[in-house]
Amino acid sequence: MLLWEIAEGRIPFEDERDLIVICDMIVKQMMRPSFSSDVPPEWQKISYQAMQDNPNSRPALKDMFMTLYSLHQKYQPPRSPRPPTSNNEELELPPDDGDLEIGDFTINVLTVKDAINEHKKKNGDKKKVWESFKIHAEEFHDMTARYWMGYYLYYDLCPADNPIEKNVRLEQAASLFKEAADIGISDAQLRYGHCLWSGEGVKRNIKESMEYFQKSANNGNGNSTAMYNIGNIYFNGIGFPKDEEKGKRFLRLAALHGQPKALDMCRKKGISLAD
Repeated sequence: MLLWEIAEGRIPFEDERDLIVICDMIVKQMMRPSFSSDVPPEWQKISYQAMQDNPNSRPALKDMFMTLYSLHQKYQPPRSPRPPTSNNEELELPPDDGDLEIGDFTINVLTVKDAINEHKKKNGDKKKVWESFKIHAEEFHDMTARYWMGYYLYYDLCPADNPIEKNVRLEQAASLFKEAADIGISDAQLRYGHCLWSGEGVKRNIKESMEYFQKSANNGNGNSTAMYNIGNIYFNGIGFPKDEEKGKRFLRLAALHGQPKALDMCRKKGISLAD
């Protein structure tokens, strides 16, 4: 994070004042602050690698120093010309300014947060969103981006010249959902649970599916769709022994969270929300 502060000259997440929210963003959502477009890609990459939660995934200190040293050599300002010599010999002049120009390193990539907002727009640029998620997921191993990359693969939203075969696409999506689910992203737990339930992209496993639904339902404020799934399963005895009381409890919780299907089911089955 220090490398980010050095490059940007400011405090990360400075717009958010709530420390609990910041901790949740960093630890649970695996979000990392994005760099400005003029920060060299090599600096960005080594910084994101150093921010990995798993110490074994971080680069060795010597590798970081070598990268930073090479960046210093690459981008240091040209030295001033030497003063004239006493014997008026011809001086070796520095190269023309044109030879000192640094290439264009502008990266037209949205931050993960901006990519999510763009995705939610009715006419959002899905191609740009997909490419942004892909870069954050593959280059920087951002878990929120990996979840969204899985989302785009699952729903076939990723623009591609050579479309991926459906089975391969679903396998990749399920794998990404599991990664994000196992570090605590609630929506990923719900979607991976659904993949396990339906056998999409992964071998069907009802018991494990329920475990992921439970994780999602218990995560933070609770995922209302996961609550509805659990309630529906127990109330109707789908894949598990029927337990109407347990089913009612989860359906009621989901309905109180505003889940539309849970509200409808409670109304049809006469399940009171006041109990």
